[in-house]
Amino acid sequence: MDIDLSPMESTMNEMALDLLIILGAPFLIALIIVFLLKKLKLPAGIVQFIAAITMLVGVYLMFMNMNFDYN
Repeated sequence: MDIDLSPMESTMNEMALDLLIILGAPFLIALIIVFLLKKLKLPAGIVQFIAAITMLVGVYLMFMNMNFDYN
């Protein structure tokens, strides 16, 4: 017995895109910050801490500012 999930396809696509936006943008920003801080020759522990905080704050801000309007 097959289950037809085609009516949910557009909603699932929107959810996948929102997840990509919420996680992708802060990840890229954190990578850029890590690259810049490593160029400044900061200690690895400080760079990792700043990258983690940047990622968490970025995901939080993206999540709070997203418009989740699924029909």
